[in-house]
Amino acid sequence: MGGYRIKSKKLFERDLREVVRRDSVLEERVKRRIAKLAANPKHHGYHAGGVIVCNWVAGIGDWAVVYEIVVLLRFLSLDEV
Repeated sequence: MGGYRIKSKKLFERDLREVVRRDSVLEERVKRRIAKLAANPKHHGYHAGGVIVCNWVAGIGDWAVVYEIVVLLRFLSLDEV
């Protein structure tokens, strides 16, 4: 299976543009992190053992990318529904 398609919201793009225009190193770090998320959007957090803290957050220094993915649960024939 290949990587996941990344789709950014306009608010994300605006936030990122405002921050990285002053910091090209941070911009490169964000690009690398987004590429890693596209390859494998690994879940960050705990479940019952850690009292169910469940976040989709990818840290980058003092910043974080908050993200979500779509999980496909089933693929059924309409005859089965």
